[in-house]
Amino acid sequence: MLQLLLLRHAKTERSSPDGDHGRALTKRGTADSALMGAYLHQHKLVPDRALVSDALRTRQTYDIAAAKFRSKVDAMLENEIYLADSLTLLRAILQTPDDVSRLLVVGHNPGIAELAHSLSAVGDEAAIAGLLENFPTAALAIIEFNALRWLDIADTKGRLMRFVTAKSLRSDTDGEDE
Repeated sequence: MLQLLLLRHAKTERSSPDGDHGRALTKRGTADSALMGAYLHQHKLVPDRALVSDALRTRQTYDIAAAKFRSKVDAMLENEIYLADSLTLLRAILQTPDDVSRLLVVGHNPGIAELAHSLSAVGDEAAIAGLLENFPTAALAIIEFNALRWLDIADTKGRLMRFVTAKSLRSDTDGEDE
């Protein structure tokens, strides 16, 4: 059984002197990244490996979340998944070694959302409805595959186990834009 964790980067500043690639997390984005990391740790969903876009916002999202894991995770920064479409993301995932059973991908929309939609054939109806409605910043889709090799997920559909948003984990509900 393989698990794919698709995490969209957390909330970022609107612009940066370093361009889109250099946009940093906001205060809310930093807090939401920590919430997601704690959620993964608490629910025993710490990945074996992480593929992380090399943009500043995805690196920050991952680093803050990973600080909550309490164990070292093999993380790979990937320029090819910066603003990647779903097919490019899938190709990167298919290269994952077979000894990795839980993979975390930290990337960008619309690619992350499109990939989650295309790989989730069945699952919790509420989770699928939430995923189809919106994939906000710091949202996490957990997809499980009845497969032993990552190459095999291209020929099968996964089961969406959970769709979690940072907003659903926050104690405050001030309605600030995601």
